[in-house]
Amino acid sequence: MTRGRGQSTIELIAGVMVLIPLVLFLVDACIITVCSFKNDSICREACRAAASGDPKACESNAKAEVEKANTGGFATYSLTSATAKNVETPASGHGLVSGSVTVNTSAMVHAPFVIGLIVPNFKLDTEQSFPITYNIPYKEEKEETKE
Repeated sequence: MTRGRGQSTIELIAGVMVLIPLVLFLVDACIITVCSFKNDSICREACRAAASGDPKACESNAKAEVEKANTGGFATYSLTSATAKNVETPASGHGLVSGSVTVNTSAMVHAPFVIGLIVPNFKLDTEQSFPITYNIPYKEEKEETKE
């Protein structure tokens, strides 16, 4: 009877030794997946911010959006590039600007358990493009009166 209890204890310990690393691996995989989704979302929001403003300021608008998203956690997000392409301004100097903005972001994920031991810094890259939705406002010219 005592021998059976000892065998059960050994089987339990062996099972736990296999189960714990497997569970930790799954936790790491979930963290990487969530960080990937968040990187996609950050890139999309940064691209929208860059496309809705003046094309000359697209990089600063995108960078501000990415910096807002860096609130700690398991990943550090950064802006890789933000470029305006095929930008055409109206000849009149006011009106809709045509073209597109492409934003690239990266996330450096720090998995805390098994995957973190194998790959200390897991890098994820994302790219998004949006059409520019900027409207150059009409400026009325004031007539100068000479007296």
